[in-house]
This record gives sequence, C-alpha cells and structure tokens, in this order.
Amino acid sequence: MRDIRSDLKERLATAEAKRAQFNASLKALDAEVDAIMRLLAIEEKRDSAQSAQPENAIPLAQFLLAAAEKKAMTKEDFRMTATAHGYQIDGRHIHAHVTNLVRSGELLKGPNETFRTIENSSNILGGAVANH
Repeated sequence: MRDIRSDLKERLATAEAKRAQFNASLKALDAEVDAIMRLLAIEEKRDSAQSAQPENAIPLAQFLLAAAEKKAMTKEDFRMTATAHGYQIDGRHIHAHVTNLVRSGELLKGPNETFRTIENSSNILGGAVANH
C-alpha cells in the first residue's frame, strides 16, 4: 500500500486556500451589504424629512416665501412658523432652504439676520430695494 498522507496534505492545503478565498469574498460581500444598508437608511431618513409636511401642504420653499412676503423673518421665525403650520422640520433644513432661496435671488438678507422677499423689501424700505 502506498502512503497517501502527502496527497491528503496537498488537498488540505488547497481546500484551506479555497476557504480563505471564500472568507475574503464573504467579508467583502458583508462590507458591501453594510454600506448599502447605511445608504438606504440615509435615503429613508431623507425621504421621511421631505415627507414631513402636512397633507395638502405647499412645498416648504413656497411656504417660506409666502411667510416672508408678510414680514421680514429670521431663520428661527421661519422654523417656528413652519412648525406651527404642521411642517416637521429642524433648523438645519430651514437653513438650507433659506440659503438656497437667497442664492436664487428669491429672498433678500437684511439686517439682524432677517430675510424678506423683494416685494416685502420694497414695502419695508419705501420702494428702495436693499442690495444685500
């Protein structure tokens, strides 16, 4: 009879190498699944923040513009007014919306961190539009 121990050791080494390769692939797949799950959680959180407005409500940007047409407002005024009207929004989202409205020229930044529309600005300043 022939001694097969060397053949078995060789087969064992091959099987262990395959197992190590499989474990490495499994770790990579686990990392990919974890990353996708984190991205999905972020997107679900973002979606819930976007849908955190009252039913039949106008988009938040339009609501903020309508509020600023009535009087100059601070970011905190915007947040409190939006919350009072059923929007579930935090200061960070208000800041982002107000900043975008200022950048697009739809809101003007006035003194003391107040914001107003161009129409409101002409009413407040007696027809003169501030260039802020």
